[in-house]
Amino acid sequence: MNPVSNEEAQSLIRDVADTVTRGYVDANNGGFSQDKWRSLINEAQTKQYTYKEQVYEEIRKILSKANVDEYTSFLEPAEIDALTKYDISGVGVNLVTKEQFVRKVGPVPPALEERTTDDDILVLAVLKNSPASERGLELGDLVVSVDGANVRGMPPFDVLSRIQGGGGEEKRKKDNDDVVESSSSSSSSS
Repeated sequence: MNPVSNEEAQSLIRDVADTVTRGYVDANNGGFSQDKWRSLINEAQTKQYTYKEQVYEEIRKILSKANVDEYTSFLEPAEIDALTKYDISGVGVNLVTKEQFVRKVGPVPPALEERTTDDDILVLAVLKNSPASERGLELGDLVVSVDGANVRGMPPFDVLSRIQGGGGEEKRKKDNDDVVESSSSSSSSS
């Protein structure tokens, strides 16, 4: 267990509260309420915490009670490190198979579920301010081709190697069936 000061615990809870308050959209009409969210945060801030793990568990409870969707979760620093340490691509993207994505994140969007196999490659994480984020890659994107070559069913490492070594285009499918082409050498989508 990792000790935590009360100031550090409150700061972490405030960071999560600010992130959700600013950015969460209840697109599935799951019953999320800003009033309930604020009440849960206020309640959590009255508690005393001894260990970081207690704070992390409290945050997970808050998210559960607030009726956020299944795609919204809290990751501990060690989990984030594990997601980003394998960014060997140099473009700020972490790719996994669909099977790995489901195990780590949860279900894929229904539109992707119907037309993907467990071996297809999905975006697991995109680093902020990276070339991948500038090109619009997002969590859950299905990677279809790199430099015009079909990469469906290839191991994630091989796909990353092609992205890293290529200077051409990458195609990916969004959950709304659009095919997006992004030039690896510029920051605009075509």
